[in-house]
Amino acid sequence: MLSNYQETGFPSVSEAFWPSNVKKGKLSIDVNEWPNFTSSNDLPLLGYWAAYKNWGPQVGEEYRKRTALQFELDRLDGTARDKPIHRRALACTQIIRVLLSELCTMVLKKGTAALDKEVVATQRLTTQAPEGSRAMLAALERKKGALNAWAELGGRWDATDGHMGINRALGTGSTAQPKFPWASTARVSINDVTESMYKQATGAIADAKVPFASRHSTALAMLKTVITSLEAQHNAAMSGSFNVWLRKGLQQALQGEHVDILPWTASGSGYANPKQWVRVLYEGTAAARPADFDTEDIVNNSEEEDEDAAMDAHLAGEQAQDFEDKEECSSPHSKI
Repeated sequence: MLSNYQETGFPSVSEAFWPSNVKKGKLSIDVNEWPNFTSSNDLPLLGYWAAYKNWGPQVGEEYRKRTALQFELDRLDGTARDKPIHRRALACTQIIRVLLSELCTMVLKKGTAALDKEVVATQRLTTQAPEGSRAMLAALERKKGALNAWAELGGRWDATDGHMGINRALGTGSTAQPKFPWASTARVSINDVTESMYKQATGAIADAKVPFASRHSTALAMLKTVITSLEAQHNAAMSGSFNVWLRKGLQQALQGEHVDILPWTASGSGYANPKQWVRVLYEGTAAARPADFDTEDIVNNSEEEDEDAAMDAHLAGEQAQDFEDKEECSSPHSKI
C-alpha cells in the first residue's frame, strides 16, 4: 500500500474529490468527502479515505481495521492492562470478528448467486409444469429472504439460530424438510481451525484456505501483523510455546462469539464455501462424520404457512440431533 501511495499521491487531488469552485476560481474541499466520526464509531482516518477513493472499499476497509487494531493495542501502553494476555485477548477478538464478518459477506454473496441460478433454471420450466414451478419459485424466494435475514443480523454461527438460519436458506432437499449442508467431514476440532489460521499467518501454508474466505482476507492480514509483536512480548514475559498460547486466544475468541458452525470445504483445502459446513468441536480432537439425518419426508402442503410450520418442526428436531454429542468419536484426528 505504501508504494501505491508513493506512486499515485496521498491524498488524491482528483477533482472528483477536490471539486473546483467555479465562482472563486480555485479548488475547494468537499466536506462531505472528508473523514469524520460516524454512527459506527469508526476512526475518522484520512488514510482510509484516500485508500477507499484510490483503490476501492476492500483496501479501505483493510486499512481501517488494521489501523483500528493497532490503535487499540497502543492504548494499552503503560496501563495496568499492558500485559501479553490482555493484548492477546484484544487482538484475537478483533481478528475473529473480522473473520466472521468476511465469512458472512461471502456466504451472502455466493449463496444468493446460487439461489438466483436456481430461480433462472426453475423459470425455464414454467411452460412444462406451471403449478410446480410457481411453488418452487416461491420456495426459492423464501430461501433468499431467509439468507438476507441471517446476514442482516451479522451472521449467526451458533447451534440454534445459526443452524436454523442457514438450513432455512441453504438447506438441501425438500423445502419443508431441508437437510443441513454438511461437508463430507462434518466435524472439525477447534484445534484444527486455529492451527490452520496460525500456519497461514506464519507462512507454513503457502496457499490461503479454510477458515478464511479468500487469499485477500483482512482477518489473515491482521493476524500476520500482530504475531510479531505478540510473540516478542510473550517470549519476554512468559514461558511455553507461543504457537499454543496464541491459538488458545483464537479459540477463546471463537467460543466467545458462539461459533458452533463454519462454512468449510469438502476436502478441507481451499477457501470456505457456503455449500459445505462443519460443526466446530471444542472438546476432544475427533472429527468424525455425523450420523445420518435422513427422516421420512413431511407431506407437502400447498399452503405456505403449513409448509413453514412443517419446516420449523423439522428444523427443531434436526438441531437437537445435529448437536447432540453424547457419543464418543472414535475416528482418527483429522488434519487440515
